[in-house]
Amino acid sequence: MKRGWFILLLALLPLRAVADGKVIPSLAFTADVTIPDQRALIHFTNGIERLVIETRFSAEGTNFAWIVPLPAAPIIEPATTGLFPTLDYLFQPHIRYRAPKFFIAILVMLAVSWIGVRYGWRTAFLVVVFIAVAVSLLLPALGTARGRVTAVAGDAVFVIDRRTVGAYDTATIASLDAQAILAWLSDNGFAQPATITNALQSYATNGWVFVAAKVRRDAPGFSTNAVHPLSFTFKTHRAVYPMRLTGAGAENNVTVELYVFGPGRAAARHFEVDSCLRASYAETGNVGRIPSRDSTEVVIQHPLLRAWVSNAPFATKLTATLSPSQMEQDVWIDWKPARETRKTLYSYAAGTTVGLNWGTLAFALVLVVLVTVRKGDRPLKLFSLGPAWSAVLCGALVTAVVWAILPMTEVELRRRFGGHPGTVWRLATVETATNAAQARIQIRRMIDDQPDYFENQLLGGRIREEDSPGNFTLRETNGQVQFIIYDANGAAHVAPPDN
Repeated sequence: MKRGWFILLLALLPLRAVADGKVIPSLAFTADVTIPDQRALIHFTNGIERLVIETRFSAEGTNFAWIVPLPAAPIIEPATTGLFPTLDYLFQPHIRYRAPKFFIAILVMLAVSWIGVRYGWRTAFLVVVFIAVAVSLLLPALGTARGRVTAVAGDAVFVIDRRTVGAYDTATIASLDAQAILAWLSDNGFAQPATITNALQSYATNGWVFVAAKVRRDAPGFSTNAVHPLSFTFKTHRAVYPMRLTGAGAENNVTVELYVFGPGRAAARHFEVDSCLRASYAETGNVGRIPSRDSTEVVIQHPLLRAWVSNAPFATKLTATLSPSQMEQDVWIDWKPARETRKTLYSYAAGTTVGLNWGTLAFALVLVVLVTVRKGDRPLKLFSLGPAWSAVLCGALVTAVVWAILPMTEVELRRRFGGHPGTVWRLATVETATNAAQARIQIRRMIDDQPDYFENQLLGGRIREEDSPGNFTLRETNGQVQFIIYDANGAAHVAPPDN
């Protein structure tokens, strides 16, 4: 880069393991490995599936094997670390953090009606005029709240392919015998969990292949660590997410998220449809464009994601928390007629308001009915103890029921820099960098000096080198270092050098 570096902060109101695979610890340590959760991208068309899986390792040790069974020998490619954060952001639910307070209007109407009956409608009219004038004067002063295989014989193991893919050494193997597979793993420096034997044998009998991926960790220590995802492209008659190895010997439930791109609405046993969106592949537009969360369309502009799923008309997010018994079967994807929907969540404040709206409406209706209905020849007196308390009880019950069934969550509202309604650029000039390594040092120094200043307003936390919304990557080309920023849709934009 000649003189300047440009760091992007995307500011906007914002608002989380292996696909099957068994993660096996190295022989260096005998500690068990746990898989905290799983996320995967599935794209299926014309009998070809692309399965991109993310894994997180949680165990002591430095070497790990990641064993993935597949129905056919795959093409293996590295995915970028920003792929799943981008998907997660694009599929965020529609958040309702405020709701109209209709219950106030209902209460005012009841009060005016009571005044009209008791003191005359002329008096009631004057009260309405007074309220209207008061509201018109007060509203401008009210601010909005800011919150925060090939077949092989006998017990032989056939190595179909072996190569380095990103941070992994991978080998695609096939065998008809689970014990032979376990022996191969052992000979290549991996532990032998006996719990996976039956699942391995079932896959092997059905002619599936196994991809063993080995990653070297820098240092031992118990922590959850994510490395870049891997993509597997293979032939299959039906889209599948292999699960049985994860279930083998599992003692805890596993939370799984699947982002499925295909010809219609995806469905799978034990999974709920979180969202089903129409996929759009519009050309990269203004960097400041922020996707609407109340739309049932998802705009795919992230470079890698766009390249891998560009012909799919629909995208479905499936979620499930699977018990060990439910993981005894693989997850097969079915296609249903498309019905576009995006999940909606309410803040606790909005949920309470909606509950009060319905509860107050129920209170008013019950009260009116009880007041106007005659018992024999005696009309019930307005606001007599019986009707009033019956209406209050009914309204409270409706409020409680609505509040209980609405999906609610804690919602944080993040400030926008300078009050700008969309994306905000912050330009920062640093010393001349002749290569990406120097640039990283300079950028890191700037971010460390002003951590609050360089906050990612889309994903949270500090901005970082990653191809995801609100972050950046570096690319050396033609003797220069390019600074590439990613907007709210995941689209890449090259910041020009400051001449």
